[in-house]
Amino acid sequence: MLDCASHKSRAKGALPSQQRRLPRRLGPPASVLAQLPFPALSASSAGFRGEVILVDRFGNLVTSIGQLISGEGFLSMDPWIPGVPASRLAGPPFVARLEDGTQVPVARTFADVPRGAPLAYVGSDGLLEIGVNGGSAASVLGLDRGAAISLVSSSAGR
Repeated sequence: MLDCASHKSRAKGALPSQQRRLPRRLGPPASVLAQLPFPALSASSAGFRGEVILVDRFGNLVTSIGQLISGEGFLSMDPWIPGVPASRLAGPPFVARLEDGTQVPVARTFADVPRGAPLAYVGSDGLLEIGVNGGSAASVLGLDRGAAISLVSSSAGR
């Protein structure tokens, strides 16, 4: 077993409080590594399609759609998942379309929608997120990890 206590000085950039939390000993080396699948993410001229990958402590739904960059009249996606091509979606306003067909408007801030209303927004990591102003999107919309989400121009598929 590797003794981690003697390697504290190697944790460069770690705060002293983080160094104190390092385990004293690690278990045996893994003989087999499991490769986990990437979340769903695809792009077409009709929009971007992904899935909810995380529900945060506030009930916001973080999706696999991103990393998104907004421009004048378009959204571009520089995918973080290998094998998905960079894409561009024209035609604001944009909406997130949920599995049941519900359309959630894309907004810049929670204050852009009334209290209790859902919105889609670009989170700090560049991924599309869905929230509810003053509430939990997971509870209000009844969604959890794995739920399919699409990002489209609001005029598409009406």
